[in-house]
Amino acid sequence: MTDYDETPSFYNNDEMFEKYLGKTSYYLALQDSVLKITKMINPDNILELWSGLGQTTIKIFENNKNSNILAIDNRKKPIEKSRQKIDEENVKFVCNDMVKYIQKIHSLPKLTIMLYSFHHIPDPVEIKVSFLENCYKKMNKGDYLCIAEAFIPEDELKLNITSLWEKRGLEGYASTFWNSLGSLEKEDINNSKEVGNFTREHEIEAGNNVKDRNNEYLVTENWLVNTSENIGFDVIISEPCNAFNDKVILLQK
Repeated sequence: MTDYDETPSFYNNDEMFEKYLGKTSYYLALQDSVLKITKMINPDNILELWSGLGQTTIKIFENNKNSNILAIDNRKKPIEKSRQKIDEENVKFVCNDMVKYIQKIHSLPKLTIMLYSFHHIPDPVEIKVSFLENCYKKMNKGDYLCIAEAFIPEDELKLNITSLWEKRGLEGYASTFWNSLGSLEKEDINNSKEVGNFTREHEIEAGNNVKDRNNEYLVTENWLVNTSENIGFDVIISEPCNAFNDKVILLQK
């Protein structure tokens, strides 16, 4: 898979992430859902794939301090940044390609988490199928795979993808504007508008990447559910977190 260290990415820079993507309603909704599921399962061991700068990893630890957490990302800079944020024996960050990692390991822990990471498994779609099959083979009966993700419209029309991401852009603007606003001073209001506009522009650009399948390899919810069931998974949860096709799918072997 690609090394994204040198590409513009919220995940490569703490300031950028916390100022923009980390303040969007859709990211926070997915993260909250994952944290709730993790707390309910309360596993001894947790694997997070494509952990970025470690924001979710750290929150998982804060809610499950008795769990051993291994976070994987294929980018060196985010892994280095993550290691600087937390010094706990039961939290480890490792630089590795998540697809290759799943191929090599002998077994998966009680809970594997993917937050905005499944869509980074590249085309052709058979790679995603193989990834899910490998996960299933290496899970014990009763183990969980949690996929928190944005999904493309079921009809997959490019026009609908464009329309959906334009709406996501507006939602990104609104949520980051209000989360950034700290006073009624003109300078602060203008700064919040800049934050909102940047987020909206980024989302529209991301929508174009989704449409062109340019490093954004999204699938439909039905495809993931049906494929997972065909492999043998039980679909415990498949529910939306918002009106913009962000959903959490919880699979169990």
